[in-house]
Amino acid sequence: MPKTDYYEMLMNLGLKATLASDMLNRILNEFDFNDMKYLMLEMQEIEKEADTIVHDLNKSLINQYILPIRREDIFDIAESIDSIIDSLETIAQSFYMFAIRELRHEAKLFANIIAECVETINQMLNKFKKAKKLTDLQEYFDKLNYLEDKADKIYITSTKDLFSEENDPIILTQWEEIIFQMEKCCDKCNFTSTTISRAFLNNN
Repeated sequence: MPKTDYYEMLMNLGLKATLASDMLNRILNEFDFNDMKYLMLEMQEIEKEADTIVHDLNKSLINQYILPIRREDIFDIAESIDSIIDSLETIAQSFYMFAIRELRHEAKLFANIIAECVETINQMLNKFKKAKKLTDLQEYFDKLNYLEDKADKIYITSTKDLFSEENDPIILTQWEEIIFQMEKCCDKCNFTSTTISRAFLNNN
């Protein structure tokens, strides 16, 4: 059986997260509900490709016994990255399912933070294989903590503004859900950095 490069598979999964994040930003920057259906299909294709990577990775983990790091750590990192991609798809689906016609400015703020989070995760994954000590990964961990804190502040402010400004209960409920999902996506990015750091400690 050919040897699997698990680091490469994890980095490929990280690149799928970048594609999903880029697609969310495209949806918001070119916002047109009439195009949403077709952009959703592209997002779904990215998510399917990510699921294929996770499936292949898990299948390989079952069949191989000599691994670069613990089996459960590889699995946990892959699952946490896949969770980010699923979250991005859910956010995009919300704009389509709720038939959102007008954007609130907070959506782009969150999308930009998510993009920065995903970029930082990919940098962390690239460093993970060659890292000699935890401090080699510290800058990425710290940056994701900072970005999560920034997202938390936007969540509080945007939720307050939403309830102060929106009188339509349906629109209010829809945007409350979208804002919540975007903040949770940032949380998942930070959780991924914790998962990578824990995997490093478990194997060094």
